[in-house]
Amino acid sequence: MITQLIKRISPWTAQEGKGPTKSNTILSGKFILKYGEKEIGVLEYKNKTWIFKYTEEYKRDQFILPLVNFPDITKTYIFEELLPFFATRIPTTNQPFHEKKIKAAGGKEDEITLLQLFGLNSINNPFQLQFVEPMHN
Repeated sequence: MITQLIKRISPWTAQEGKGPTKSNTILSGKFILKYGEKEIGVLEYKNKTWIFKYTEEYKRDQFILPLVNFPDITKTYIFEELLPFFATRIPTTNQPFHEKKIKAAGGKEDEITLLQLFGLNSINNPFQLQFVEPMHN
């Protein structure tokens, strides 16, 4: 689970019950990974599975090197847990500022909502995520 990943990456910040959770509130969602104005790939969550694949624009132009976590630009990557490249964009939610932001957004703490609230930009890398498609039950 993402909480365990956060504990491994930064054990001093993760607290039990305070990290992102998977909930059935959101069935699917879609993000575009961008570098400047150029689209690199698409991250989707559906059927309890994360999917990442490069865009046709990136495959055609390859304006930067492929991402280390996703070296084969022709492959569709499928994983059950959000990989660290994306998961590190989600902070622990036990900070008052984060709690207020989550509450203002409806109180949901699933990974898609948290990526949308906190993960669109990152200090860890120059890439941006653009949230483009939620699907709720």
